[in-house]
Amino acid sequence: MTVIAPASANVGVSIRTWYGAIFPSILTSTHDPASCRTRSSQAVCFERFPLLETQQAGTWTVVASKRSGPAATIRVAIVFAKP
Repeated sequence: MTVIAPASANVGVSIRTWYGAIFPSILTSTHDPASCRTRSSQAVCFERFPLLETQQAGTWTVVASKRSGPAATIRVAIVFAKP
């Protein structure tokens, strides 16, 4: 998963799958130096999902929570690939 946000914003991301799996803090903060780098005026974060059991396709709910800073546009991209 990749998250791009203004460097001044503090954003966290959680995810719920259609089959009930919950990732409450897949990204705890865009200020986390272990997952995020500042590039120009943006925070660019990359997080890997834990290995998941195979499921049928379905809708996931992604929640981005902005905890500080002015209004911001946040981009969340999830890419599925075979390991």
